[in-house]
Amino acid sequence: MKSLIKPVETYLSGLSEKDQRALKLLALFCVPLLVYFMLLEPSYHYYAEAKSDYMEGRELLAWMEQNKSNIPAAQTPQSKSQQLPLSQFVSSSAETKQISITRLQPQGDQGVRIWMNEVNFASLIEFLTHLSDNGFSINSITVDKTTNPGVVNAQCLIMG
Repeated sequence: MKSLIKPVETYLSGLSEKDQRALKLLALFCVPLLVYFMLLEPSYHYYAEAKSDYMEGRELLAWMEQNKSNIPAAQTPQSKSQQLPLSQFVSSSAETKQISITRLQPQGDQGVRIWMNEVNFASLIEFLTHLSDNGFSINSITVDKTTNPGVVNAQCLIMG
């Protein structure tokens, strides 16, 4: 640090008395400007933006609380899933998506666990989306890659 200051001191001592005074006045003027534009202005801008975001959030919360009575309660969609038992609906849905279920095991009254081997990943996603769209939830899923690209082994717990 001293090695950097020494050449500056040498340069400043070489200036005339008038130039040294002008340079000191210039520094006295520039330092507060730098402090203002590098510290205070960004801080104030951040503060104003945060306050604006906070106020917008408060307005949104007030609007949501005011209009929550207008939102109907969530209902499960009415479909053929309610006409068939869960295991039959899962089996027929898998057939329509051209997925072969290796093993299907009931899990209590409301669930079924399924195993699928060598399934196209895109078909698996379509199948699970179809089940979800019909009011079923996928509580757990395990997907393992195989040696074939785009083909997986999967195990799912589906709850109705």
